[in-house]
Amino acid sequence: MAKILRRLSVVVVGVLLYSLLFATPVLAVDNPDAIGIGDVYVFNGTLETGDILFYVRYDVSYASQPPEDSEDTFVMAIYDTDGSTLLATRPLNYYQHNIISIYLDADDNTLTWGTEYRVRVMGSPAVFGNLTEGVNMKTAVLSGGDYRTTTDLGGIMVAQARILEDDWGTTLLTSSDRLNSTGAYYFNKAVPGLSTMATDIFELSTQQFPYARNESITRAGLNKTLENLPVSLNSAIGGLNSVFGVTSNTWGGFSWLLFFGLVLGGVVYAASRRPDIAVLGGVMGSMGIGAYMGVAEGNVLLFVMAVGTILIVLFSVEFFVPRYG
Repeated sequence: MAKILRRLSVVVVGVLLYSLLFATPVLAVDNPDAIGIGDVYVFNGTLETGDILFYVRYDVSYASQPPEDSEDTFVMAIYDTDGSTLLATRPLNYYQHNIISIYLDADDNTLTWGTEYRVRVMGSPAVFGNLTEGVNMKTAVLSGGDYRTTTDLGGIMVAQARILEDDWGTTLLTSSDRLNSTGAYYFNKAVPGLSTMATDIFELSTQQFPYARNESITRAGLNKTLENLPVSLNSAIGGLNSVFGVTSNTWGGFSWLLFFGLVLGGVVYAASRRPDIAVLGGVMGSMGIGAYMGVAEGNVLLFVMAVGTILIVLFSVEFFVPRYG
């Protein structure tokens, strides 16, 4: 019986380790009800000479919004004139009718002003696989009228805020056509640094301190890393959550239960001197309590009950066979 329990504990631990190591998030997101691009503008010299800012007002419409974060499922992307060479990308902040931008500073900007680049709002290829224009992807081809100077930035942003006000039913501007606290939040999130680029359109504004760049530090790939870091972290946590059915907002509670499992396993080992029983007791005990308390959701409780049933049968056989066999 001891050999059977040891082998079973090894199998259970092996399954858990394999799941943790090779877990990947499985996102099943339906195509939006509608996808479109309202306006596209390109500005230069917004924070420094030689930089470039791509701004988009988009609509990724869902009657019932997906539970997955938009930053994990949709992106704004800039493609070369061939429509297939990706130049820059950034996850969307929100579904539905909203705004987003991509900023490249003077060091990272290698694009040519006035070029007919393709700007897209599109589903992430890792999630949707097959991207179809007008279904889960919308492309705008830039023309000369889309390229503007910094002097146009403030007025265009105020005009964009009026459009969003009408659609959202939310006040974003003051009576003097300045972004209020609500408008400032959404526009600064969509266009980081906007309060410095166009200070006059904010009711209250902050400005960045000028700084001297340390030329010995390379910035190659830094912007893309920072932009995709939230997506990478969400994907890693989502992969673990998908194994145990744990929601992201209860991840901390689940972590505490794992700690409790280690303590419980130590107590069981101190009493029994059986490492196999200690491992099973610690792991199954913490998972069972987590499922019962609602911290661990999904199929965790079913898994615990199945393994528990096997253990009960094995102990029953060990107890009754020597006495009645």
